[in-house]
This record gives sequence, C-alpha cells and structure tokens, in this order.
Amino acid sequence: KSAYSSDPFFDPAGVEVLLSRSYEEASRSPQTKAEGVNDARFIEIISSVMQGEAQTGNCVILGRGGQMILRDIPAACHVFVVGPLPQRIEWAMRREALDRAGAERWVRQVDADRVAYHRKFWKIDFADPLLYDLVINTTRVPIAKAAEIVVKLTQVRASAQA
Repeated sequence: KSAYSSDPFFDPAGVEVLLSRSYEEASRSPQTKAEGVNDARFIEIISSVMQGEAQTGNCVILGRGGQMILRDIPAACHVFVVGPLPQRIEWAMRREALDRAGAERWVRQVDADRVAYHRKFWKIDFADPLLYDLVINTTRVPIAKAAEIVVKLTQVRASAQA
C-alpha cells in the first residue's frame, strides 16, 4: 500500500503534511501527546516511503535519515557530501535568492536543524563518516566528477549483490 494512499489516522492531506515537514519542524520536541504520536507516525511513514522506493532499485533519496532507514538494504549506497561554509553560502545565495547575511543565517539554521533532526529521531551524529560508504568533499571534487563517482559506486555495489 502506498504511503500516499488514504490512511484512517489522517485526513487525505495528513500524510503529505507529515512528509513535507522541514528539518526544523520535524526536529522540534513534541509539546503534546498527539505531537508525539505524529512524530512516531512521521518516522513510520517516511521509512515506508524510503524502503518502498529503495526496493525499486532505481532512485536517489536525499537526507531525512536515509542512512539509518536503509542501512540494512545491501545495495543501498550512502553518500555524505560536504563543503566549506563559504561555498554553501554562495550556493544558498543563488538557490534561495538571499543576500550574503541572509544566506549565512539560512545555512547555519539548516545545519542546526539537520543536527537536531538526526539526534531526535536516530540518536546519531549524521556527520559520522562511518554511517556512509563514501564521503565527498566538494572543495576537492567538482560536482560533476562527484556524480560520476557515485554512479560508479552504485554499479560496484549492484554487481557485488548479483
């Protein structure tokens, strides 16, 4: 059953609302019992969606604890991409149409929210390199080359499973 189909615990938009939560929204501590239930349901749904997509064997999943949710899927490749703050600020300025100060605040907030999210739901430091098959530093490896490396890694992992 698709995670997007109707669910008796939610109105038709309930699942979509849970799946669209930002790191900031998801990482907040529950203030009520209902919010605690929603947190548990959020992880259940996001895990179901990721696992379902991963079973197709032809997808890319970005973030949201995928390194934990898919850790037992042998063909899954877990890649952590890092870059220096100035480079990420430049990217945020372009992507989010922010001035430098706004982009710096945005990047720092996203970083803090991502840390809180992974600690809350997975009790991990998401930057631990042992959670990944590959860590790529975009200062040293251009994005296009990084993509080639990731494709090669997926091919190697898939052939090892065959």
